[in-house]
Amino acid sequence: LPSVAEELGVSMTDVINRREEAIVSSLAERIPIYGRYVKASNRAYTGFLNDLRAAKFEQMMDGAKALGRDPEVDKVLGKKMASFVNNATGRGSLKFNDRFNLDPIANELGMALYSPKALSARLAFMNPVNYTAADPLVRIEYWKGLARIGASWGAFSGLASLMPGVHVSTDPNNADFGKIRIGNMRIDPGAGFQQLLVLSNRMLP
Repeated sequence: LPSVAEELGVSMTDVINRREEAIVSSLAERIPIYGRYVKASNRAYTGFLNDLRAAKFEQMMDGAKALGRDPEVDKVLGKKMASFVNNATGRGSLKFNDRFNLDPIANELGMALYSPKALSARLAFMNPVNYTAADPLVRIEYWKGLARIGASWGAFSGLASLMPGVHVSTDPNNADFGKIRIGNMRIDPGAGFQQLLVLSNRMLP
């Protein structure tokens, strides 16, 4: 039977028969001998994210109940909490309204667009509505998540920039903004936010 989390919309992945969006291909798993280790690694990654989603949702449920609110009864709150958990773990929704729903073809979209659900999750974190008009219990989680992303990205890039031979661009119009550049190699600690920030800045008047 589906758990309370799944009933409210937390997106879990079948560890045995499915993979996370970022590793949708099974090609590497078919390589003789080596493939079994790839398969085991993929299962571990999927299992870790499932556990993370369940633990975070349970934490939010406990916090809501401590304040006298029950997400199992207040389905609107429960679904908003589930949506946050999905967005925070890179599993955003592709359903924009009743008429425009791309969730059924997410796998097909993934063949042309890398991790479309992860992109949707990043866009949700950049949506001002989630920081101003969302339910207070959910809004504070978005603020905390944003703070963690900014702090970890800034710390990682800032410390790297102190090393000789390492360059970190601070120009938000530059494609390398916030990235760690070592020669021709780029390391992107922005985890999918960097490209959206550069695009947004370039679109400003």
